[in-house]
Amino acid sequence: MTKITFDNWIKNPTGARPMMVQQREMAKQIYTDKYNKMMLASAGAMNYTLWKSQKGDRFIIFFTIPSESTQKIFYDVAVEFYTRDTIETQKNNLNGYYVRFFSNDPNFTFTFAYVYNKQGLIIQDLKKKLSAQSITDKPKVTNPNKVVGWVKVFYFAYLYMVDHGLFNKLNWLNAYTLQSQLTTCISKVMDAQKKLVQVQSLKELQDSKKNPKIPNIGNTSDLESLKYKAKSTKNVDKMKSVISKISRDNVKRANKVKYSKRIK
Repeated sequence: MTKITFDNWIKNPTGARPMMVQQREMAKQIYTDKYNKMMLASAGAMNYTLWKSQKGDRFIIFFTIPSESTQKIFYDVAVEFYTRDTIETQKNNLNGYYVRFFSNDPNFTFTFAYVYNKQGLIIQDLKKKLSAQSITDKPKVTNPNKVVGWVKVFYFAYLYMVDHGLFNKLNWLNAYTLQSQLTTCISKVMDAQKKLVQVQSLKELQDSKKNPKIPNIGNTSDLESLKYKAKSTKNVDKMKSVISKISRDNVKRANKVKYSKRIK
């Protein structure tokens, strides 16, 4: 099992496994640039809620982080800070706490959920929100070496916490109490499998030639409605493609007939 602080995860998520400085600097540059673009697009806003235990040995922050590639998609992301060290609980920051993670972002579930689970880096309360397949089937294609690597949405969470002083416990004074209301918060987190359906449906609508601006999407949590709209749009596009092909074939046939008459 891996125990790692958030700062050390940023430096080297693999823990004891050596990592070149060049890799770390490249990751920092790539993710920081993506984060800055995302924050610019969202006018610097990101929704989050704070939860903490009465003993001060456990803190959880929940984010809704917008997708870079798919409009109207927000991923649920959570970072848990925990410690059994009473000295750490008396400090005014979370720098020495260990971390666990969760996200329903398909990039995480298909690539890293298995290895993060094996290393004890998944938040136990949220583990049930992942598909059984993602934590039991080895990622032979997406992560064949089973490396605990950087995850973009977790990197974004770290950068936001740094920018907004959220490693300082003083900014958690109004946090919700974990013991009393966490179940309610977790119930609002979409299962990873449902999130995948939502992402696929919205991508199909976005990619549709008929709906380049995604009109009349409605409630993005209504997955049945989204799937129906995506399927209908695909059918319309297929029909348009067929009609277009028939029209082109008819034009070619007509031109061929005209040309043959001229020869005679």
